[in-house]
Parts: sequence; structure tokens; C-alpha cells
Amino acid sequence: MHVLGMLVILDCSTSTSISRVQVQGQGTTALIHSDVFGKVKQSSIGGAHYMVTFIDDYSRYVWVYFMREKLETLEMFKRFKKKVEQTVGKKIQCLRTDNEGEYTSKEFSDYLQDNRIRRQLTCPYTPQQNGVTEWKNGHLGETCQSMLHAKNVPPRFWAECMKTAADVINKLPQATLGFISPFEKLWNIKPVVSHFRVFGSVCYVFAPKAQRTKFDKKAIRCIFLGYDDERKGWRCCDPNTGRCCVSRNVVFDEASSWWSPQEVVLPNSKELEEKVQEKFGEDTCRLLDTQEVVKKEKEIAPERTPNPKYANIALIEASLVTEPENYEEAAQSIEWRKAMEEEIEMQATKTDEQAVDIFTKGLNAGKLEKFRKQLGMMPRSKVDAEGEC
Repeated sequence: MHVLGMLVILDCSTSTSISRVQVQGQGTTALIHSDVFGKVKQSSIGGAHYMVTFIDDYSRYVWVYFMREKLETLEMFKRFKKKVEQTVGKKIQCLRTDNEGEYTSKEFSDYLQDNRIRRQLTCPYTPQQNGVTEWKNGHLGETCQSMLHAKNVPPRFWAECMKTAADVINKLPQATLGFISPFEKLWNIKPVVSHFRVFGSVCYVFAPKAQRTKFDKKAIRCIFLGYDDERKGWRCCDPNTGRCCVSRNVVFDEASSWWSPQEVVLPNSKELEEKVQEKFGEDTCRLLDTQEVVKKEKEIAPERTPNPKYANIALIEASLVTEPENYEEAAQSIEWRKAMEEEIEMQATKTDEQAVDIFTKGLNAGKLEKFRKQLGMMPRSKVDAEGEC
């Protein structure tokens, strides 16, 4: 700032920003960045349309929570605060957010004041001052998008994919942290990634005896949806029934996908049979047949093209003259008039006996004689006798 007489000039050659050095030096959870992601048009399987992220400035570790409405932001922050302070053992000192209504409401302000948490708000139309969460939300969104499209997973699983992406990002080395992971920066231990699997891949969950009968399948074909925070297992979902479960007895077929781009169920990969026999044994697991799954899914019938071998026959059949429906149409054709004249001449040359034999063919003797009598004709026995004479 320069003072020239009565004129005060502010030096704005460099952009001002909220300093994080003062708070960052105090360690873990001293400064928390937060922002709301959404609204997502497609609701998740739990009915969520929004996601709120909380990022530790010291370790860049991210926590994600899902909401139906923005009004739930304060409740999510209360859950996050209680969880972090119990696990990490340090209190939150400062919260940095934007100027959205979910953060500037009276209830939110009173809660921060009661818990002695300092607030830092960005300037209007200056999202770069909250760049940590802006960048992290973009990173999560792009990672989620690639994971969904890699296995053609429907958008209704976006919340599970976001949570899985956050788990993976927290355990990946980052250049801003000296190429160590946020997990290691926060907990001072190396992360374990041996349980990582491909999101959306086909998996087979072992069904316990209590949940099946003697002749039911021992493995259920599902898709992998991520990891559980409270249980040591994988989260799996059966798209046919919509039921989700957490299990540790799972065989993964990471090379295959449940859906294709045309929404048709795909078959299993060749390597799956060996994995199943190695995991459950030869006689303990009968996999769900792909044909049975296809019957349950919506089948898309392919368009059939005519065989070129029979193209000429089809043209000939189409060009044939159709049979006339009445006498006027038949009389206009020379072929039909000729056929009618020949039929009339044939009927005129037949005797009465021949006509009776034609119309009474297949009748027994009693009915035949009765029919001849009704027509006023001589009984058949007398006719035969005169013919012999």
C-alpha cells in the first residue's frame, strides 16, 4: 500500500488468497476444505442426488458423504466431525467453504460457533480460493466416469463408484505430498492395496447354507461395487434382484463385464472356471449359467436379413398371380375361364351313379342306401344284380 497525499493505492499486482500456511503447520485436521458435488440427475440406488466432500489440508485425505438434499450438509458435517475427532484424536480448528446457502445458514453458523471452529469463506465469484475441493471433486468425477464406462455400469451406481474412487485416490501416491499417499500421510503407515479389484467386474459370492436349500446354487453371480468401511469384505450387488451384500468369500472375473454397450448380458471369461475350482473346489460351486441370466434380462432381438440364396425364389413368389376372390375377377382371366369350362364339361359327362359315388365316398352301407333312397335312386343291390345280367 502506498500513501500519496490524500490518495491511497492498493497494490493488486498479485492475486490475494486465504493463507493456509498458518493453519497447515498445526498438523492433521487443523484445516478442512468442504464443498457439495451435484445435483446429479440420476439418483443412486440409495436415493442420493448430492455428495459432500471433506478434505484434510495437511494430508489431502478425502471423506465423502451422500445426501438426498443440500439441507443435509450440516448433519453430514456433524457425522464427519465426530468420526474424525475420535479416530485421529485431534479437533477441527478451521473450515473453509464457499458462500453457498448450506454453509452460511444460521444453524450451520451457530454450530461452528458453539464448537469453536473458525470459518473461512471465499470471495464472491472466486472459486479458486477453494481450489482444493474444486480440484478434488473434479478428480473424483473424472475417475468415476472412467470406471463406470470401463465396465458399462449403469449410472444408478454412481454413488458406489464415487466412494470406491475416493478409497483408491486416498491410497495412491501424490506429487504434492512428495509421492506418498494421503493414507500414509494421515496414519503414518503404508496402505495395503492387495484387496483392490476392478469396479463393476463380475464376481461370484458364496451363499451360506442358512440362505439356500440343498439344490440351490452355491454361488450367486453379482457385480463388484467397492469396499465396506465397517467390515473386512467386498460389497457386491445382484442386478437381477437389486440386493447388496458384503462378503469375503468372493471369486472375481475381472476380465468380464455384466453389461455390454448394447445392454446385453455378457458371458464369463475363460479364466473363471479355474479360479472357482481353486477357491471353492470342484463339487462345491455351480456357477450361474449365462443363458439363464440372458432370459432374465431384456433381450434385444437382432434384425434378420434374408438369405441371398433364396432371393430369386422370394421374387418369384411375390410376382405370382394371386387367387381371385369372386367370379368377376376369375372371368377376367383367360386361364381361369378355361379352367371353369373344363370343370363344367367334366361334371356334365359324369353319370348320376358316378356323382353319388363321389359324394358318398367313405360312408358305410346303411348310410349309403339311405342317401340313395332320399334321392329316389334304385338300391345298390338291385343295380349290381342288373349289371351282372
